[in-house]
Amino acid sequence: MLSPIEALDPVRGSSTLSSILRVIVIATVTLCFGAPLAASAEADDGGFEVEWPARRLWVGASKVEGIRITAVDELGRPTKAANGPLVIDGLTTTATSYALVDGALTLPPATIDAAEVTISSGQRSLTAAVPTLSGPISLIPALLAIALALVTRQVLLSLFGGVLLGAGLIHHSVAAAFPRALDVIVKITADLDHMKIIIFTMFMGGLVGLLTANGGTMGIVAAVAQRARTVRTGSLATWAMGMVVFFDDYASSLVIGTTMRPVTDRLKISREKLSYMVDSTAAPIASLALISTWIGYEVSVMGDALKSAGIERDAYEVFLSGIPSRFYQIYALLFVLFVALLGRDFGPMLTAERRARTRGLLLREGAEPLLDAGLLEDRERMKEAIPRAWLAVVPLIVLIVTVVTVLLSTGLAAAATDPEGYAAATDRGVVGWLGFIMSNAASYDALVYGGATSCAVSLVTSVSVGAMHLKNGLQAFVRGLQAMLMAILVLCLAWAIGSVMDDLHAGPYVAGLVGDAVPAWSLGALAFLLASVMAFATGTSWGTLAILFPIIVPVVALHSASPGFENILLGTTSAVLAGAVFGDHCSPISDTTVLSSIASASDLLDHTRTQAPYAILCAGAAIFLGYVPYGLGVPASLLLLVGLTFLFVFLRVVGRRPEEE
Repeated sequence: MLSPIEALDPVRGSSTLSSILRVIVIATVTLCFGAPLAASAEADDGGFEVEWPARRLWVGASKVEGIRITAVDELGRPTKAANGPLVIDGLTTTATSYALVDGALTLPPATIDAAEVTISSGQRSLTAAVPTLSGPISLIPALLAIALALVTRQVLLSLFGGVLLGAGLIHHSVAAAFPRALDVIVKITADLDHMKIIIFTMFMGGLVGLLTANGGTMGIVAAVAQRARTVRTGSLATWAMGMVVFFDDYASSLVIGTTMRPVTDRLKISREKLSYMVDSTAAPIASLALISTWIGYEVSVMGDALKSAGIERDAYEVFLSGIPSRFYQIYALLFVLFVALLGRDFGPMLTAERRARTRGLLLREGAEPLLDAGLLEDRERMKEAIPRAWLAVVPLIVLIVTVVTVLLSTGLAAAATDPEGYAAATDRGVVGWLGFIMSNAASYDALVYGGATSCAVSLVTSVSVGAMHLKNGLQAFVRGLQAMLMAILVLCLAWAIGSVMDDLHAGPYVAGLVGDAVPAWSLGALAFLLASVMAFATGTSWGTLAILFPIIVPVVALHSASPGFENILLGTTSAVLAGAVFGDHCSPISDTTVLSSIASASDLLDHTRTQAPYAILCAGAAIFLGYVPYGLGVPASLLLLVGLTFLFVFLRVVGRRPEEE
């Protein structure tokens, strides 16, 4: 029996993963394509026949088109003789009345309100079950994508396989799977917010191309090299930069990864290690920061859930009060610091670091980094460029200032449209004011404007001081865009499989496994596990929050009379936020995992495989030394001290230096 870490190893775990993959494929074909969904239901003694659309349905599905009702005679044959009004229970449409015409009726777009639909007209009646796929099957596309990725190590193939299977399940058709999968990819890519992220990612690639060619990157390397002369100081510098760029996880991943990569390469720190340090600081710090692109969304979904559950608490105040109980994010952030300070590793990361340190191989032989760093290098131009750190520092400062400025300005602009809400927020002091600003800020616009402005400033300053000619600058910018092509393809497919999992309602199925019978003290731990599984399977932390908060907060409200309700409320809401980040850290289909691999020029699967043991260790500490005792009333400050001590001692005892055998 392989341990979880061994199963992640491409050699020892390959046979096990291949077996799992075969089981998934056989089960999928048998359960989903071997026998068609019941597309109709008939009354035993005749009456009506219902034809359902050839797609997956569920209770709560809206805008369902193609439901057709046909009158049948005693032998079950369609009859045109039946006409008249119908009474339908279990469906809601825009129509106020229904009537058969020549014995048939196609309903307008409907919302499914119940698992069974009752149709009656005079003596005719029918109770028809809504054809649905069972909950566990909805997880198969994500499991297939993950298994394919670990077995074949081909990211594009694996992600598209998951999208293809999901499209086939949704429409229950092998023939329709391919065109519907393409439809999903096109639709999800054309989403306005996603286009803004793609554009920002391309701008960051162009900026890196400019900074590489104008001598800015070499200047930073030279400046940092004066202090970061060892693996320890280089790792500490990377961690410190992660703490500074706190306002957005996308920006943090791309800025820090691309800036520090030349430094860590020179110090022979593996790309897996760099991508781990980037990934494990980006989302955790952004989800904790009082000013970030995360906080508006976090407070918004939490506030809606609190209001619906009848819990009269300010969402921003709950967010702030719960920060000490964000055990996973705090453990993950400080564990990166411990790794940097001690210079010790374990598991697959230790193997990667030994390879880099002893053989000078920053990447595993055969690895496929998402960013082609070679495209960024114009070696003749780089030889001529004078190392000047300020040519890189100025555009990066412009990027940060522009993003923060746009966040504040767009957030404040909402005050004009919601003066009462702004006044109420301001009355609560700085905390309320920040909550209003960040919940109304245009975060994706801020990223796009910041990326474009920083590229423009870099190009203008480089040409103005003679660091490069305009033609060379534009060529460097284009090389940066080209280097991001593979990354953008993976990012689009990651979004597509997330969309498919959403259409299959995988999240509600996972969340529905928790009921109101669980003990109050265990709600935090269970919420963390649910959020982790959901984020891992769907690849989205924000989607996890939107799905899970409305489900878990009403369960918390059932314990409002308990003496330890404050710990239960803060611990459970914090656990949802923390579990979503942990699930993302372990998921190869997560966009933040992809972006960290892009910026670090690392192989996506190698990054996931080496980071997972560290993330799992911090998650285990968060559950057993965090949420369980916190639910029993132990103070968060004491638990943080105990948990961090455990992590430090564990790394000190179990970890090994890469130079040691």
